[in-house]
Amino acid sequence: MTKNQTNRDRQAVATKSKIYRCGVQLINQYGYDHITVAQIAKKAGVSVGSLYKYFENKQDLFLTVVQHSISQMEELLNVLAVSDEDILIKVEKIIRTIQSSSRESAVLVKLYNAMTAENDPRFASQFAYEMESMTSRIYRIAIAEGQKNGDVREDIDPAF
Repeated sequence: MTKNQTNRDRQAVATKSKIYRCGVQLINQYGYDHITVAQIAKKAGVSVGSLYKYFENKQDLFLTVVQHSISQMEELLNVLAVSDEDILIKVEKIIRTIQSSSRESAVLVKLYNAMTAENDPRFASQFAYEMESMTSRIYRIAIAEGQKNGDVREDIDPAF
C-alpha cells in the first residue's frame, strides 16, 4: 500500500511539473493575457479539473512560476552575498546578476508586465513585494558580510 501511495505521489509531482512547464511555454509563446486554463490543460495532456487539483486558477499557477524564479535567483545571489570579495565587487556582481537574469528570463518579465498591468493591485503588489524582499535580504547579507570582512563600517545598519 505504501508503494502505491509513493507512486501516486510521484505521479502527482510529475503532473504538476508538466502543467507548470506547459504554462511557462505558453506564456513565452503567447503571453499571459492570451492563454487560458483550458489551453494549458490541453498542452499538458490533463483535464481542466486535474489542473485545478494542483492550481486554484491561472494566477495561482503563474504566482508559482514567479516564486520559483525568485527562489532560483535568490540561490544565485546568496552565493555572491556571502563571498569573500570586496563589498563593491560583490554589489556590482549582484546587480549584474539581477540584470542578466531579467534579460534571460523572458517568462518572468512577461509575467511581471502582465501582472502589474492587471486591474488586481493585490497581484502586482504581491509580485513586487516578493522581488523587493528577496533583493533586500541579499543586500543585508552582503552588507553584514562586508562588515565581518572590514569592508563596511560597523555603525552601518545592514537593514537600512
